[in-house]
Amino acid sequence: MGSTFSAPLKKKGYTVLLEMARAPIVYLGASLVIRKSAVRSEPRLYESMLKGTLDAMRFFMKPENKPAVLKSIARVLRLPRSEDAENGYNAMVAAYNIDLRPKPEGVKKIYSILARTNPKLQSFKPETIIDDSLIQKIQASGY
Repeated sequence: MGSTFSAPLKKKGYTVLLEMARAPIVYLGASLVIRKSAVRSEPRLYESMLKGTLDAMRFFMKPENKPAVLKSIARVLRLPRSEDAENGYNAMVAAYNIDLRPKPEGVKKIYSILARTNPKLQSFKPETIIDDSLIQKIQASGY
């Protein structure tokens, strides 16, 4: 459960066991997973998608945009109180950054968990599936 929804519960006396945004644990949060063949067939589409994601993240991280972001969070999540939106905003700022490159350690962590039921995954190397070439291209362009 995200901080937006857990903060009101904390005020009611519930205990939060772990806040992933603040924990020193490498994990994959929101991820964009696409087949390599799809990226090869429509690279401009996926490059535009990444640029849109980057634009959105830059927007919500700018302090001057905070009122608009709070209003949007409250509306989309149907939050009754603005302070609940504030909790969500603070969690987003703490959890996200504009470095969109996939984290090999996070991918490795997921595969180590999956390897418990599928031993073939124990020898997995994240580099075999991570392709950050579009992100590198965007960064190299200065976007």
